[in-house]
Amino acid sequence: MVLSSLLLNKPNSSESLLTISSHSFLSTHSLPKRKVCEGAEPSTCCCSHMSWGADQHTLLHLYGSLVRSKLDYGSVCCLLFYARILRILDPIQNHALRLCLGAFRTSPASSMCVQANEPPLYIQRRMLSIQYSLRLGSSPSNPAYNTVFSPKSEASFSSKPNQIPTLGIRIAPELEKIGFKRNTVFRLSVSATLPWLLRRHK
Repeated sequence: MVLSSLLLNKPNSSESLLTISSHSFLSTHSLPKRKVCEGAEPSTCCCSHMSWGADQHTLLHLYGSLVRSKLDYGSVCCLLFYARILRILDPIQNHALRLCLGAFRTSPASSMCVQANEPPLYIQRRMLSIQYSLRLGSSPSNPAYNTVFSPKSEASFSSKPNQIPTLGIRIAPELEKIGFKRNTVFRLSVSATLPWLLRRHK
């Protein structure tokens, strides 16, 4: 519901979430999300003890289930906000990977991501947004379908470089790079017959 409301807002609407201020976003999404992720880090820190802690492979699994899952939540919506605001979540990933790998404090974040086989958060958010768009392409009845694949007001956003464009406009170049074509997507169809009334073939 929240995602659909974000995608379906028009740039000229007074209630558009695209014109949300940085202070409002920080207070309602990024900072609480950072606190939730920080609450999950003690488990990773406890299991990374030098004398009785878990191995690196297990720690990375714990990071994926306890920390990264919370960082990924709402990633499609996060694509609609400024990168400088989203960067406040990067230290969470850096600290967790440093614990999992036993790296020094001076280790570059990019090197830790390569060693842990974990993409940086901005790439992870982009990948999840592409996956969402691909799933959306198989469901034309979805209310957000036309908004993502037939975006409007492109000229309005191009004349206002400081205005964040909608998801459809921002994700279009990424879909073009991977060769996505809507006419080649298999349409998702839902049977009119209730599943428990279907007959099994003997």
